Amino acid sequence: MPQLPPRPHDIRVDDLDLCSVLDDADRALLGVFEGVYSSADAVIGDRCRWTHSPAEPIESFAVVRETRYGAVAALAAPRGATVEVIAGFATVFTQGIHDDPNRGCIALIDVTDRKALTVAYSYRGSSVPMTREIACGKARTAAELVMGTILAQG
Repeated sequence: MPQLPPRPHDIRVDDLDLCSVLDDADRALLGVFEGVYSSADAVIGDRCRWTHSPAEPIESFAVVRETRYGAVAALAAPRGATVEVIAGFATVFTQGIHDDPNRGCIALIDVTDRKALTVAYSYRGSSVPMTREIACGKARTAAELVMGTILAQG
């Protein structure tokens, strides 16, 4: 199995308040409203979602606590994956299996063994030209903001 670059240190995510990782300034920058928390289900871990709707652009960001496989598993994603470094942590960018590749992007941040923080962006509107590059740029910006907050919280 492919390897990710080493992380500078582990980040504990088990007790992380996912809706606290974007502050007022971050949400204003992303153009979204207060986050809504959802508990884990059989498919997706605990998550917080921030949206901008019903007016255009109809888009959302989510942070998900991935505790099953970690970021390294995303390297084998059927739609391909790229690795970047955000705040010193390897981050795998890919697409959801059921998502339109031009309307969303997922960034899995390698925070500790077999655990990741997933930062997802999704566009559901019709008035903004959207490409994979733009969607992943939005996911990247959100991931940078999330990691900035987490690292500042210590």
